Amino acid sequence: MYLNRRADDYLGTEPARATFAMALFLPLLATLAVAARIWARSIKHHKLVADDWLSVLALLFHYCQVAGLGTFTQYPYGLSLGLARCSICMLLIRIFFVRRFKIAGTPNCVRSLSRWSAENSMWG
Repeated sequence: MYLNRRADDYLGTEPARATFAMALFLPLLATLAVAARIWARSIKHHKLVADDWLSVLALLFHYCQVAGLGTFTQYPYGLSLGLARCSICMLLIRIFFVRRFKIAGTPNCVRSLSRWSAENSMWG
């Protein structure tokens, strides 16, 4: 009986439709943002730097989490969040080339990945 339900049964309410629309729209927006970032750097003939690669890896791990790959889906999810945070920290360090910002930004980048590994080793 449970397997014979139609998609209309699940998406019959307005909050369910909005959630489904955002679940489709936001990953598409993230993919377009990363693609635009890489395209802009290729037009300017700049090499991809660490924050670009981290954003690509974060997006790949996000898609692994959505697809349910891996032993537990929490691993790709946590790793994608940690990589996205590192990408943002590295971007800000590159933009604001101030020694104090570099001193504050680098430990935050390391902390975001170490926090992910500590949480997953505790629960895994």
